[in-house]
Amino acid sequence: MGIRSNIAQVIQAKLDLEQLTLDELSQELGIPRSSLQNYLKEKVNLRADTIELLAKKLGVPALVLVAGEDLPRAWLQARHVTWAAREVAQLSPDRMEEGISAFLYMVHLFSQEDTP
Repeated sequence: MGIRSNIAQVIQAKLDLEQLTLDELSQELGIPRSSLQNYLKEKVNLRADTIELLAKKLGVPALVLVAGEDLPRAWLQARHVTWAAREVAQLSPDRMEEGISAFLYMVHLFSQEDTP
């Protein structure tokens, strides 16, 4: 997939997951409806600064917006592990041991899995 297709895919996923109309998403992001429609139709090449701004407004890393589903599996797993580590660090002291056990189990599962 190309960059324009990946951007369209992420925008469509946001619309689908949050059950938004294009008008609602336009208002939420502060981006003209016509621009979003052009992104969905893969009609425009976005500049790097526009991609960064759109990614920020969509709440996704710019890499996800550009690479879409073509992200390497290992990178996605690393993101999950990083997120989990941050969440475990915020647990209360009485839940910390349980959180650490769950975190280590997740790391173990990822390390045992064959990556394509």
